[in-house]
Amino acid sequence: MARNQVSSADKEGYSAMFAVHLIARLLLLSLSLVPRPPWSGLPSRTLTSGGIKGDPVNVALEGTQARILAAFHAMGWVRADPLSAKDDARLAVDALFHRLYPTAPVSNLYLFHRPEDFAVEHELGSVARRDHARFWDTGRKDPGTGLELWIGDASQDIGIEILRRHHIPVGTTHRINPDVDAERANIVSGLRSTGMVVTMLTEPGMGAATNAVNGGGDHFHTDGKVALIVLRQ
Repeated sequence: MARNQVSSADKEGYSAMFAVHLIARLLLLSLSLVPRPPWSGLPSRTLTSGGIKGDPVNVALEGTQARILAAFHAMGWVRADPLSAKDDARLAVDALFHRLYPTAPVSNLYLFHRPEDFAVEHELGSVARRDHARFWDTGRKDPGTGLELWIGDASQDIGIEILRRHHIPVGTTHRINPDVDAERANIVSGLRSTGMVVTMLTEPGMGAATNAVNGGGDHFHTDGKVALIVLRQ
């Protein structure tokens, strides 16, 4: 046999070696993308401006802020207006006259000594009823995915109270559905329907509670877990 000729056995050997190396590289790549969120030490409960315990942290996302907003937009949600006296007064008037305000502001809650970085919402026929969530950048990146880690609280508003000064509407306060886990499940389902979710993990949160109270005096119950969703980039 000539030196430059390769036997069929050699070809099969080369093919087998190539397949082994390819599988090994794919395995290493897949292992490098397994989420390993840096969860230790993160807060599990929001606070009001007065330091009173608020709603529980029950959702988390991995991805850029732009990607998170795009995912919520794909499921029909919008970014909430920043809270201001002007917008809160508008919300009160719209509630009084039963008007819509799809981008109405949400009340500020606090983590890491600051209010939420942004909030998203989905109005449910009136300013009194809406799905909404607040999110904070943790300043951490998942070493497994390389993605930014955000944590948030999600709940559903089911009623609104108009605050008045000298009989003039000046602000509002909402009441939440006590089943905050249902709102968490709603967000998971909605994001999955967009095709933008890579995977979902469950992380520990505040712990199970059957009759907890938030800073606004609303009662809620929860299994105390956090749904962590990794978004496709």
